[in-house]
Amino acid sequence: MVEVLKANHINPVQFFSRTLDGPMQESPHKKSILDAGFMVKKIVRSANKRDLEKLGQLKKEIDQAEEQGKPYYIWISYVLELMTTWITHSTDDISEPVKKKIKHLYKGDNWGFINYEYLGMAFIALTPEQVLNFSHTAYQSYEKNSENTLSYTNIVGIADLTIDFLMYAYIHNFNKELCAETFAFFDKNISVNCNNKLNA
Repeated sequence: MVEVLKANHINPVQFFSRTLDGPMQESPHKKSILDAGFMVKKIVRSANKRDLEKLGQLKKEIDQAEEQGKPYYIWISYVLELMTTWITHSTDDISEPVKKKIKHLYKGDNWGFINYEYLGMAFIALTPEQVLNFSHTAYQSYEKNSENTLSYTNIVGIADLTIDFLMYAYIHNFNKELCAETFAFFDKNISVNCNNKLNA
């Protein structure tokens, strides 16, 4: 995901912090934004390698920072816990603060790239009923805003969400009927728009 953000000229640190921690700003009571950026890169790299041992070491670093009174921003734990969950398929280690952040992701009508990316990442921590409901809400939100078809980043965001849905569907053995809405949405909104962008 970090590479997708960079390719679209979006600062990954600003992307993560805006949604879960509010406006982007340095805090004397937290690790620096630069430190947070380095940490998320290490998390993503380890997750891509499915290196649970390294992710465990990074969690210890994050916990130690908390104990020393210089914690990371909440989005660091969000990314670490959910990426670990995608590997283990177990939600046992998802903390209450991260669970609370997940609940706020799908509220509101004005969705964008950040909402789609964060919600897709959170699918692994949700029940099948919630994933079906929230993906439906995301698709409706996307189609309500005609400007989405003009925004490459929003197309990427909703495309990533559909991929997260399909990975979740595979893990939970969804049948074709449960995946029908996602396939139809992808054909109507993603493949067509991507082809239009390529041919523009």
